[in-house]
Amino acid sequence: MRNATRWIGLLALALAVSLVWLNAQGSKRDGTLFLNLTTDDAWNNEMALNYASQARDLGYDVVVFLNVRGVHVAQKEPPADLAKAQEQLKSLMARGAKVYVCTPCSRRAGLKPPADWIDGVIEGSRETLEIQMASNTKVMSY
Repeated sequence: MRNATRWIGLLALALAVSLVWLNAQGSKRDGTLFLNLTTDDAWNNEMALNYASQARDLGYDVVVFLNVRGVHVAQKEPPADLAKAQEQLKSLMARGAKVYVCTPCSRRAGLKPPADWIDGVIEGSRETLEIQMASNTKVMSY
């Protein structure tokens, strides 16, 4: 009887821990991570997008703003060293992240927006600034 009680207790504990973990994984959190990417450096982009992916996994909204040289991550045929960063970006978008791209920056970089951008990105606008300035938004710049 004692062993049966012990097993039932362990099973109940495992179930409780599993439910708490599953709830944390799927729960929507209040707040937005605004990721400001200004570089075409692969290492910086991959690190930043990895961080954004973790925030998304925790249930936070994620907004990525590609500007200055960061616009190259959104170009249809990115430089070879940015291919991994672009895959990370596409994965984030598939999981609900919004990605904005600076139009003047894209032109300065020799791109023809929006024709040269990957599908699903949004032209940067006043909305980008409003999201960035919201009280429940945390901004990270790379």
